[in-house]
Amino acid sequence: MRIDAAIALAELSPTHETIKALQRGVADDDYLVRYRSANTLLIYAGHDNTIDKHPLFEAIASPPNEADASPSHREAWADAGAALAAEALALLDSAAGHGAPPPPNRHIAR
Repeated sequence: MRIDAAIALAELSPTHETIKALQRGVADDDYLVRYRSANTLLIYAGHDNTIDKHPLFEAIASPPNEADASPSHREAWADAGAALAAEALALLDSAAGHGAPPPPNRHIAR
């Protein structure tokens, strides 16, 4: 269900609330939730690439088995989520500061 939510949010215009929810998704124990949440944040930030092409990919992809996740992995996931959310919020706030509507959704190759 969390994976479906992360995917579905890509279809909506970003809000502060959706960005924060996706930030939490990037720190989820489930890799696919982290992956889909990160991809949606990249869309919100105006990127054309998926997370696997982004420098933060290694942070959210490790470890391959969630059972092996350590506190340092969880911290890296949270840090990656914060960085991606900050980019998305900056674009959203920039558009709002200029009286513009939220950035349009831009679908990236999945």
